[in-house]
Amino acid sequence: MSEALILVHANIILPYTTIDDGFVIIKDGVISEFGEMARCEVHSGIKILDLGGYYLSPGWIDAHTHGGNGFDYMNCSVQEGIEVLEWLASTGVTGVLPTIASSSPGEQFSMIDKLIQLKEQQVPGARILGFHLEGPYINPKRKGAQPESYIRLPLVDEMRRVFKMARGNIRLVTLAPEMSGAIELIQFLVKNGVSVSCGHSEASFDEFNLASHYGLNRVAHTFNGMPSFHHRKPGILGASFENDEIFCELIMDGIHVHPTVAKLLIQIKGFEKTVLITDATQAAGLKDGTYTRPGNRVIYVKDGVARLESGILAGSTLTMNRAVQNTVKLLGVKLNAAVRMASFTAANSLRLEDRKGSIAVGKDADLVVLDQDLIVKMTFIGGKIVYNALN
Repeated sequence: MSEALILVHANIILPYTTIDDGFVIIKDGVISEFGEMARCEVHSGIKILDLGGYYLSPGWIDAHTHGGNGFDYMNCSVQEGIEVLEWLASTGVTGVLPTIASSSPGEQFSMIDKLIQLKEQQVPGARILGFHLEGPYINPKRKGAQPESYIRLPLVDEMRRVFKMARGNIRLVTLAPEMSGAIELIQFLVKNGVSVSCGHSEASFDEFNLASHYGLNRVAHTFNGMPSFHHRKPGILGASFENDEIFCELIMDGIHVHPTVAKLLIQIKGFEKTVLITDATQAAGLKDGTYTRPGNRVIYVKDGVARLESGILAGSTLTMNRAVQNTVKLLGVKLNAAVRMASFTAANSLRLEDRKGSIAVGKDADLVVLDQDLIVKMTFIGGKIVYNALN
């Protein structure tokens, strides 16, 4: 007999609305039925969990994050990676793309091998949905906190070797489309089902549009790592705002993007094309202090803001639960829209919407329980509880 669980008396968050006092039935890790409590039929043998009016959200996906809780994916052990995945579940993240920054080919291969081992573990935490390569094919003029010594021109042959090593796990690549060889690499990536993001770039309006013609569909940490918008040189921002097919990432910590500008981005791109990310460092979830990122890059965290000694922002300390909270409380966005940007839109941008990102029949039962203050109380992955603050 299949394992079954019914969640009752939940306020179910859907992409465009909310079901007040609803139920969700989970069988074998998949949502088999949901709706209003008035039409709920409880059969014998089904375990019942009463959520007492809490919100029930689809699980959140963070496609751009370097780590958290003290560890970076680039230099942590498999065991330390497990601790990060378990911690992520406490922040509402059910799916993650560990991000690998610019590094040497040897280091890149070593990290990929370790992440494959981590993905294969039966971890009671966030699931690794693939890997994100942020570099090394970026513009050194917009390197941000990335180590310049490892930045290089795009090479399809090198990426073929990475693909073979990664066993089909490369799901997102961030590059600068203006660099020599980038268009050929974009074509290769898109052909192999990889989403391509423009980031750490000085691409012109025309260069961005050419890249989008060949399949680039995303902008990394919008407004950061790129030229500002100019009324005579619209550049990356102007091109991505005009193109309805482009997804734009948003670090909603109130630091990387001013709340007024964040509101404008959402007004332009809509909830369907704005993706919440964290771009978190290992300092996420920890106190202010000094931390060393891979490559001996020292970052200083003060008042929750991570910077290099030069003052340049060096990732964030943001968590996805705070990103959703900030979107609602700082921007005045409706809860279902904020959740959509962290779930369905995120899944859609990675071509994962058939299994992830919303509460729908047939989709994986990756779910987050929130109280009225939007604090994570419980997280389910594949229908199993992996975080529980209600006990």
